[in-house]
Amino acid sequence: DRIAASLVRTNLQPSEDNGGLDIVFQPRFAPKLRDIDHGGWAPRIQNQGTIGDCTAQTMTAIAESIENAARAYVPGGSKMERSERYQYFRSRQLDGIVGDKGSTPRNMARAAYKFGIPYADTFPLTSALDEVPPPAVDAEAALYKLGQYELIELNRDDWRVTWNAIRSAMEEGCRVALAFHCRRWMTEVTGALGSRAHGPPAMSMTDPRNDIIGGHISWVKRASVDLMPDSGGALVMHGSWG
Repeated sequence: DRIAASLVRTNLQPSEDNGGLDIVFQPRFAPKLRDIDHGGWAPRIQNQGTIGDCTAQTMTAIAESIENAARAYVPGGSKMERSERYQYFRSRQLDGIVGDKGSTPRNMARAAYKFGIPYADTFPLTSALDEVPPPAVDAEAALYKLGQYELIELNRDDWRVTWNAIRSAMEEGCRVALAFHCRRWMTEVTGALGSRAHGPPAMSMTDPRNDIIGGHISWVKRASVDLMPDSGGALVMHGSWG
């Protein structure tokens, strides 16, 4: 049922057909499962290296996971993977960006709907960042279009509302991506994973280690209340640095 839900929802309209407004995700039910794990559908983790294409890495991972759930292919061979380079080009095109300056999560999703994503072999990583894909590549991409995105709003007054919305979306079968600021303290996290001690060093809000040094986005592969239960649960992310 969760697989069917994820595929059926891809037939909906994108937010650009909603007057340009984001469509806000509305949970259809309260989360019931303590552990929601999409990891069984996960493709292999790529390594973006020094290229700022985390949005493309995330979107292709999501696309491949949907195909894996539908048993369309088994991950492993290069022909089975989608083109990060194409996805990055098209999302930056919608953003009006030239060069390796990243792209927005919104246009990451819009590009996947509007253009689709071809195979990695068809438009490989060796393609230049600003190389315009030829018509044959666009034609293949159009065969593999994704559907609308929906925005999970951040509830700043009660984190449990956001947490439960993420879990509800995942339990329904939706793929969830999480965009976040990267702060300097992220390079100084210590303590055993899963323990209360796992976290950044003690600091004030004015500490330079709180400075934002960039942004990132990843696919949420798992949400579990049994991970770090003292904090209410945790997310497992599908990264893009190997």
